[in-house]
Amino acid sequence: MSYLESIRIQGIRSFGPKDSDFATMKFAQEKRNNKGETFVQVDPLTLILGNNGCGKTTIIEALRYATTGDFPPGSNGGRSFIHDPKMAGESVVHASVKLRFQSIQNNPHTINRAVNATQNPKTVSIKSVDSTIKDVKRDCSLSSKCNDVNELVKEHLGVSKAILNNVIFCHQEDSTWPLDEGSKVKDKFDEIFSAAKYQDCLKTMKDVQKKQLELARIDKTAVDFLREDRKVVREKRKNLRSKKQDIEDMGIDLVELQESKQPIRKKLQEMNEVEQNFKGINAKKTEAETKLREYQKLIQGLQSEMDYQSLDLSEDEIVLMISQLDQERKNKERDLSALEMERNEVEQVQEEEDRKCRVLAAQLGETEQKRKTWVENQNVLDQRAKRVREEFASFDLQSDLDTTAFMEKVVLELDRQRRKVNQESDKELEEHRLANGELEKQSAVLNDKKTTIQKSRTDFSKDLAEIKKTFRQMEHAPDDLKNIESTLEAKVMEVERHEASLEVAKTESTIEESKRELKHLETTESELRDEKEILDKNREEMMEIESKKKELAICDKELRRKETRNNRALSNIFDDEIPALKIIKSEFDRLYVINTKERQSLEADINSRKAEMSSLEKSETMIQSDVKNKEEKAKRLEDDIRQVLKDGEDLDEELQSTKDKLNETRHDLQVKEANKFSYGETIAKLEAMMAKGKTTSCPTCRRAFEEKIEAQELKDDLQKQIDKIPSKVRSIKDQLIQLDSRYEKLQKLHSIQEQRLELVGEIEKKKKEISDIQSEIRNHEQALYPSESDLDKLVLKIEEQNDLREDIFKMDSLYQDQQRLKRELADLEASNGDLRTARTLEEFKKEEERVLKRIKELRKEVEKQENALRNFHAKMNMLKAAINDLEKRKLEIEKQDQEASALRVKEKEIQEKLIQLKAEQQTIDEQLRNLRDDLNTQGQKYNRLLAEKEASVAKSTNALAKANQMKDQILGIVEQIQAYENSDNERKSDELKAKIKDLTRRREVKDKKLSELKTRMKEIQDLLMNQGNRKELSDNLTVKRHEEVVRIQEKEVEKFTNQLHILKYDDVSREQDKLTQRYTAIQAKIEHFNGKKAQMELETKDIERELKQDKWALAESKFREANIRMRCRQHAIQDLKKYTTALEISIGQYHKERMDVINEIIKELWRTTYKGNDIDYIKIQTDEPKESAGSTRRRNINY
Repeated sequence: MSYLESIRIQGIRSFGPKDSDFATMKFAQEKRNNKGETFVQVDPLTLILGNNGCGKTTIIEALRYATTGDFPPGSNGGRSFIHDPKMAGESVVHASVKLRFQSIQNNPHTINRAVNATQNPKTVSIKSVDSTIKDVKRDCSLSSKCNDVNELVKEHLGVSKAILNNVIFCHQEDSTWPLDEGSKVKDKFDEIFSAAKYQDCLKTMKDVQKKQLELARIDKTAVDFLREDRKVVREKRKNLRSKKQDIEDMGIDLVELQESKQPIRKKLQEMNEVEQNFKGINAKKTEAETKLREYQKLIQGLQSEMDYQSLDLSEDEIVLMISQLDQERKNKERDLSALEMERNEVEQVQEEEDRKCRVLAAQLGETEQKRKTWVENQNVLDQRAKRVREEFASFDLQSDLDTTAFMEKVVLELDRQRRKVNQESDKELEEHRLANGELEKQSAVLNDKKTTIQKSRTDFSKDLAEIKKTFRQMEHAPDDLKNIESTLEAKVMEVERHEASLEVAKTESTIEESKRELKHLETTESELRDEKEILDKNREEMMEIESKKKELAICDKELRRKETRNNRALSNIFDDEIPALKIIKSEFDRLYVINTKERQSLEADINSRKAEMSSLEKSETMIQSDVKNKEEKAKRLEDDIRQVLKDGEDLDEELQSTKDKLNETRHDLQVKEANKFSYGETIAKLEAMMAKGKTTSCPTCRRAFEEKIEAQELKDDLQKQIDKIPSKVRSIKDQLIQLDSRYEKLQKLHSIQEQRLELVGEIEKKKKEISDIQSEIRNHEQALYPSESDLDKLVLKIEEQNDLREDIFKMDSLYQDQQRLKRELADLEASNGDLRTARTLEEFKKEEERVLKRIKELRKEVEKQENALRNFHAKMNMLKAAINDLEKRKLEIEKQDQEASALRVKEKEIQEKLIQLKAEQQTIDEQLRNLRDDLNTQGQKYNRLLAEKEASVAKSTNALAKANQMKDQILGIVEQIQAYENSDNERKSDELKAKIKDLTRRREVKDKKLSELKTRMKEIQDLLMNQGNRKELSDNLTVKRHEEVVRIQEKEVEKFTNQLHILKYDDVSREQDKLTQRYTAIQAKIEHFNGKKAQMELETKDIERELKQDKWALAESKFREANIRMRCRQHAIQDLKKYTTALEISIGQYHKERMDVINEIIKELWRTTYKGNDIDYIKIQTDEPKESAGSTRRRNINY
């Protein structure tokens, strides 16, 4: 059995927080037996006695806090439970409760709980510091940081928290809870019976049932929608099969058309080859004719120039003459380069001399500026010296002193005058301060004297007021004395009447006789109580046996009920071989460990496979992203190519064609620009001939013109040709820019094409990797399905074991309780003997009732007589006290009459002293007024002297500061003058002027030489510009080479014309047109079928893509799953209704059985405790549970 030994309280309510304020209460005492052994005597009941407010409730609250960890109700979260920090005068109060108790295993334990209360600006905050429980026998402790201390305390005490709170340590404010309304009382009993978890289970089951009903309604709606989706999916699949059949039929038709197109295509290819051969020959012929015309035009252009003369020289001779002229030109150019170098050297020297000249000019300007400043400083110094001597002439200083020494003398004189004025002013101010201090001292003495007189006048005034008050009271003294004497006589007569109203001696004698009889009856009652204990002992043992039998029956019933309820689940777990109750818990734990290990193994294998699948999926995602990026890049490259090339154009052929066109355009540009110069030279020659007045002739062919107008017309025609050339050149240049840009783009496209092909190869490779990864993922999925299925079965089995775990533990506990109760019942029956008394229980009750009735009557009679006697003595004492007060008041009035004359004499003396003190105070006031006037006069004079001193000091200080400023300015000017005289500035100025003059002379020589060099260079340049012989030789050489090219091109044109005549191109062209028309018709039909087929394929793909979406792909399975889920949920709802009804009935039956036990205990305790005969026993009556209306069907119990 567990019991409490002692408790130590500190910092709780009125128990102070200091170490000296703790209090310790002991509930059990240690005693020694005859053998000297120490044992603990546990009293059946501990009484806590004390006055109101001494802390009885605090002890109960501390016991409850120590055992449960809960603060008392109404303590505002413990704020009023902990000692108030304000009363303790501290910011933090440390409170603790330490309880020592014996556990149900007879081991001593201590529980220590500590809590802090902190005073904040507005409120008090509570913080639990720590809770520790210590096993004294094993010397080990556990903290609340490591374990739930509250659960450990309940386990060691063997009492639930509900019983501790509501029964053992029930707070006085909550002690009437059995009289509350039915629902609250039932909640309390549910906690006491540990039935709250079953009520929570019932509530949870009802919540689940409600939730399942809502889910069932949602499932029905979902099944309706999924049925419609299944119907749509079936229609789509039917449409898909029809379209695929149409596509197959079109494919057969397309194959037949393709086969009929092949022969026509072969013939067209042969004709295209002939056409390409013809076009090639025709292009070559056109190219030869173009070159022939161009060179003929070049020859005509050169021959038409005015100064052209055909020389009868060979080509080698002309080349030799041109080389000689080129050599002569090179020599002239070399001479010209040498002259340019010499000119550059002269210009560099000239530039350096100019720079030096500028530097010297800057230095000369600086020296001139210094001299100018020196002259100005001389003038300023003379002016300031004159002004200073005039300003300070009154100081009578020597006139032969220089300006600097003069200023120093002035400064010294001004400083001396300033110090003299300051000393005189300080001396006068000090005299006034001393005189003022003497006056203040006299004033302080008079004020002290005045204060003493005022205090004396106040004391005398108070004494005089007291005397006058006494005189006023004494005026009514005769009347008061007369009233007191009459009242005193009345009180004496009342005392005499009260003494005659009661015989005190007789009453006291009667009380003594009643007490003796009462004492005899109480002795008889004690003997009856001892006899009753014998009867009660026999009845208690019998009641204990009956209680044990009832508990054993309840335990057997509960054990059978749990076995019946869990029989099917246990059969599933143990494979129809349920072990005996003695070993069922160990077998259950062993099987649970085996299943848990197997589950962990399967989960590890599944997680490993899922991790590998996740890694593969990530790799697939990364590769797909890479493929997508590369496909986009390849598409961008292809778009770049298509922007330049049209459909059907070959990149290499287009590159070569553009290159040829670019070369031809460049050649045309060169010809046009050459024509511009050739025509210009011809016009110049014609103008020269016309200007000389000679007979004009064609500059190219030397043919003479018959009339001058022909020369003018030729000139005009050439000029028009020249005017047209710029527009043609611009057109050719624009064409050249376009061709050049296209050629560069085609060259870039060549690298882009290679890059695109490389990307396409990489994309194919990546797609193969993706296919391999997907295949590997499918393999993992196939291997994962069996493991997951096994794991699901195992998890269901483990969950079933978890659901049964609590029942298995309860069954084991019930089995242990059953065996324990059997052993205890056998021991009680074996040790119980026959216990009998002399009288029967009925005789004993009659005798007990007679004695108790007589004792009650005697007690009432004694109490009545004692009350009457106490009232008599109390009234007598009150009357005597009133008489004493009246006599005392009478004596006081007589004493006051005797003291009246002495008070009048004292009154006269006090009035004379007050008059004398008033006169002294008036004299002192007059003296103080005179002193205040003198102090004010002295203060005004002191302030005036202080102001005069400050003004004179400020004046002398300003004069001194001004003199120092003038002195500093003069010294600065003198220093500048001396610095210039010591700087040798005049000599430097003369040297600079000489250097500038020498540089100017040298520059004039350089300018003359530079002019001569420029003249020689101009002569050489004029010679180089006039080289006409070389132009004539060059033109003859060009004409001869062009004529050779013309002869070659004429032969090429003739050869290509003969080849074209042999090919018969017209017949081939007509046949090609017919075949092309047939080919086009077949191709149009193919394209029509292809378009229709592509449209149907797109529709097929759209349908397939829709069917692959989760909504349609899983429509069948979702409908099937939803339908199954809806039906299963409906069955589960029906089962929940049955389980809820069964649980409600079980809880009601369990509650009724426990209440019967409680009522039996209350009945026995009532008979043992209550001594009256009017009530046999009391019990808590409960009605049968009634179901309330509504969907929840809640059962109400009335108490």
